[in-house]
Amino acid sequence: MCDAPPVHIHSVLESRGGATAIARALHESLLREEADSTFGYEMAELGDASRAALCAPQDVGAQATPSRLVHLHATRDWAACLGGVAGHPAALVTLHDFSLLTGGCHAPLECQQWRTGCAGPCPQAYPETGAECRRRRGAVERVAPVLVSPSRYLAASAREVFPQTDVRVIPNGVPWPRGHISRAEARRIAEVPQDAKLVLFVAHGGTKAAFKAGGKWHDVWRSIKAAVPEAQCFMVGGERFERQGDVTHWPYVDRRTMMCFMRAADVLAYPTMADNHPLVVLEAMSMELPCVAFGVGGIPEQMVHGESGMVPAPGRWNDLAAQVAMLLKRPRLARGIGRGGYEHGQTRFTRERMVADYLRLYRRLGGRLRTPV
Repeated sequence: MCDAPPVHIHSVLESRGGATAIARALHESLLREEADSTFGYEMAELGDASRAALCAPQDVGAQATPSRLVHLHATRDWAACLGGVAGHPAALVTLHDFSLLTGGCHAPLECQQWRTGCAGPCPQAYPETGAECRRRRGAVERVAPVLVSPSRYLAASAREVFPQTDVRVIPNGVPWPRGHISRAEARRIAEVPQDAKLVLFVAHGGTKAAFKAGGKWHDVWRSIKAAVPEAQCFMVGGERFERQGDVTHWPYVDRRTMMCFMRAADVLAYPTMADNHPLVVLEAMSMELPCVAFGVGGIPEQMVHGESGMVPAPGRWNDLAAQVAMLLKRPRLARGIGRGGYEHGQTRFTRERMVADYLRLYRRLGGRLRTPV
């Protein structure tokens, strides 16, 4: 039986998104170890039967009693959520993006105003950014949670904003299989021709995914097609299923289907313009799928260029398209990099390692909890 203290884990969504995936992974791992864990969220996706766990941001404290460690992953309102656990003896926040540091945005891109409190007009048009930034930062100072970042990149920014706060780094982890279905079987299931050259693009929102360059993907795709005319693409994460020439658009798919797509594909193209420690990169590595992604945020902490992935410089769109095309043309090299990603990640980015790291932190914080009378 696990010796972790009782914990309440909170996220904004019920099932979707990277923050919820990590929150759910921790909750389910604790339950498997017969630990005392509860889970709450603010927005339901799976139907009325699960709505008992719905929670307004300010009401997290009511679900997380003083005898529980409260672990926050995401919320619609950081100031209200932290205010709800003010006075709680033990609080922990995992930083999945920049939102706790800014006046609204999840990724500041080239904007540096977050460093001085988001004063002035917001380049992304968020309203009242200065006031909202003060609310969020004031809540952190009052509650004094331990902050955990999956990447050293975001941890450095958090330490700059909150120099008196305990900031840790625990990289994300995903299930790391010991074996895989064959590529031929994956292609049969996904209805992909065995001789196809398949590029996978994944972004929540599809062509509307701003930070993932969804709107620029078709321009990138034209460059890839010019170099590899026979190439095909699965674009996953849009609103509906449809085929447009050699591009097949898919809506959100479950994890099992996504893993099948990754085994069937030749390359994952991930032209994100801002990221922390994306799960899709780790999942591709776990499936031996070579990934080409801009070296933004924590991505250089996940992959070594030319060994476990391809990491072109941020904004070098021609380089990204050329590296995708190169891997399509050189399958032996692609297989080697895919295998390199698998081996690189299996000691660094497994779910078991991530859970063990959090459990150590939970145990340390458990001493602050109040014993029920």
